[in-house]
Amino acid sequence: MKVFTKNHIIFILLLAFFLAWGYFLSTYGAEEIVQSLGIKNVYLAVFIASSIGGVSTIFAGSFYATIITFALGGLDPVVLGLIAGIGATLGDSIFFYVGLKGRDVLAGHWRDRALLFSAWLQRQNNLVVAIVIFLYAGFTPFPKDLLVVALAIGNHPYRKMIPPLLLGNVFLVSLIAHFTLQGLTVFGDL
Repeated sequence: MKVFTKNHIIFILLLAFFLAWGYFLSTYGAEEIVQSLGIKNVYLAVFIASSIGGVSTIFAGSFYATIITFALGGLDPVVLGLIAGIGATLGDSIFFYVGLKGRDVLAGHWRDRALLFSAWLQRQNNLVVAIVIFLYAGFTPFPKDLLVVALAIGNHPYRKMIPPLLLGNVFLVSLIAHFTLQGLTVFGDL
């Protein structure tokens, strides 16, 4: 019973943090947030948000809202992508470790999907797996938890997973930040 209660408290604290962060982002303008926090603190916030938010389905929306807000606040899309990509890869690594420690962490249909995906990945050569990892991480806004758990279950080497995952995470965040700024330019010209 203690673990169940502890998990609920952690979930509630994380949810409260992200709700407060969402309120903060919606109350103040992007440039005002960046100026008030300072560049170094903003990059730290991006790293923390990406370590937590880029991984979980629950917090992915807050993560992308944070990236968009900070891009609009004037942060460099490439630096933003690099810092957030490293943070997201760190968070993904935690799920990889969880996948290594047991298949029982996933329940029901998620476990079945992870096992099916893992079996498919095991039949592929390393280049195909690296391309799949990069494409999934670099072109979809979906959390990578199912991907990295499937890789762990399939005994895919961590050192072979990290480069395409990191590149994909950096690419996706940089792309989102860049398109945010391009959208602002396009809509500003209308």
